[in-house]
Amino acid sequence: MFPFVRTETELVLTLSQTRSNGLRLGDHGLKIFVMAEIPSISINPIAFLQRGISGFSIGTNDLTQCTLGTDRDSKKLQ
Repeated sequence: MFPFVRTETELVLTLSQTRSNGLRLGDHGLKIFVMAEIPSISINPIAFLQRGISGFSIGTNDLTQCTLGTDRDSKKLQ
């Protein structure tokens, strides 16, 4: 299970690194899940599923905090 994957590009990179280290989806029953802790995943879950993952684990606490959170260090928000 991969935490805090924010974009499809990050997922593709993560899956590529996983394969290059000998772990392939389906080998010996391996399933790959992504933690849905970031709003970008919850907005378009189908796009992430089409990249070949087995499913999601919804991190409701992190998802709620990230949905309502802001960048405290942003000059634009100060």
